[in-house]
Amino acid sequence: MSESSLIGLSPQQFAEAFPFHLAIDREMTVRQVGRSLARVLPALTVGSRLLDHLVVEYPPGMDTFDEIVVADMLFILAAPDRSVRLRGQVITVGDGKMALFLASPWLDGPEDMTRLGLTLSDFARHDSVVDILQTIQAQKAALADLRMLAERLASQRAELRKTNEALTTEIADRRRAEANLREREERFETLLASASEAIVISDEKGTILLANARAEAMFGYTRAELTGQPVDVLVPRGVRAAHAGHRTAFIERPHTRPMGGGLILSGLHKGGAILPLEISLSYVETSEGMLVMTFLTDISERQRAAEELRSQRDFAVQVMGAMGQGLTVLDPDLRFEYVNPALGRLLGMDPALLVREPFLRVLDGNSGTLFVDELAEMENGRTVEVEVQVLGANSEALPVLLTCVPWQRDGDAVAVIIVVTNLAERKQIEQAVAWARDRALEASRLKSDFLASVSHEIRTPLNSIIGVAEMLSEMRLEREASELVDLIGESGKVLLALINDILDFSKIEAGKLVLEETPFSLRACIEAAIDVVRTAAARKHLQLAYEMEPPVPDRVVGDETRL
Repeated sequence: MSESSLIGLSPQQFAEAFPFHLAIDREMTVRQVGRSLARVLPALTVGSRLLDHLVVEYPPGMDTFDEIVVADMLFILAAPDRSVRLRGQVITVGDGKMALFLASPWLDGPEDMTRLGLTLSDFARHDSVVDILQTIQAQKAALADLRMLAERLASQRAELRKTNEALTTEIADRRRAEANLREREERFETLLASASEAIVISDEKGTILLANARAEAMFGYTRAELTGQPVDVLVPRGVRAAHAGHRTAFIERPHTRPMGGGLILSGLHKGGAILPLEISLSYVETSEGMLVMTFLTDISERQRAAEELRSQRDFAVQVMGAMGQGLTVLDPDLRFEYVNPALGRLLGMDPALLVREPFLRVLDGNSGTLFVDELAEMENGRTVEVEVQVLGANSEALPVLLTCVPWQRDGDAVAVIIVVTNLAERKQIEQAVAWARDRALEASRLKSDFLASVSHEIRTPLNSIIGVAEMLSEMRLEREASELVDLIGESGKVLLALINDILDFSKIEAGKLVLEETPFSLRACIEAAIDVVRTAAARKHLQLAYEMEPPVPDRVVGDETRL
């Protein structure tokens, strides 16, 4: 059965009524083409695919059989180059297995007929056949409307129930979404407040939308003062033009730039102070445009610390350069990283030429093996000393002492600091010290011998004086003469004690002094000392006296003569 018979018309009547009709199956394959349409689109033949020659211009987005047949509306089909456009209605035939597009060409004027090569004979003839078709279509439409009305009435209640359920679900979903949104906003605010960096969020135009508490503290503005301001308010005037260029370039080619990427900028405090800042950038695409998140860290303290570190390093380099001893720093591969001038002079080489050279190259003989073996002791952080020989100027082997100190970072050895002591110079110094010590000991011995000899010569007449004084003290003399004799005896004894003291100093220098430990009267010792100087004091009209506190004992143990 042909498509025309499906709607109650003979093929001839159908062709006359719809010269621009088109029939397709479910696979969108062309099954019949009206005579006038075949003239306009010769390539549109039976068996070809519809979409290879015509596209659905309206309604847009329909390119399957099911989408086309369910749409109860006017269709517009057009050639890909828009040279031919058709408008009309689609009806289904053959139990929905085929679709008829009852079309007519879209003409804007007589010139379009000429362009397409059409005449009046190419269009439908309006006679009773067309009226019959319209009646049939009207009946079908009425039946369809009745069925649709019944279906709609039957489904309205169900649809209403679904709508109510959906509305209830939507309200619950909205409430949950609002709660989630509030929770996310609170979480976001908490993150902003607890962030260690200052955070400023701006839009594509550079307008500040949000700033956290750290940003407020850093720049001296409140959040309300910053919101709505251009980010240039936080940038020194002298670099605002350059900053605007950087911001434009970032908006055109956005990318995440992490902290520590080397970008250091200057910020402007509300009070006018310039702040050195390190920044990182991130961005978020939203329905309202791009948001730029700027993370800022004040590196003033870091720069001060770095400057102090540079100063300390320069000072250390100056100290190491001024050292009389050789000093070097080796990397983990035992290559020179630093050589001070003293070591360069010892080795007879320019320190700069030694950098990156192996340290073992300057060791003589088996000193390299000995050095490496001793370095194994540094694994526990110990300082190691090892005597080796180095090749000095003119390839001369010099004995040196290497004091090796490990330089560790986080428990790992990153370098070795070595102090190089020239043992040849030390041995010369030790020999000079030994010679000077021997000379001093010899001089001390000669002095002691001299003092002993002189003391002996003085003691002989002095002992005679003391002996005569003791003999006179045993005679019956007047009181004044007896006192003078006693004074002579005591003075002689004091002089003898002084001579003994001189000898004691010699013994002290020689380490031979021995103190006596005998009991004696402290009061008598003090009175004897006063008697020695009493006569001299009397000549100057001075009176001598002493007083002993009760807790001081009279009998003590010690060396009375030396006291």
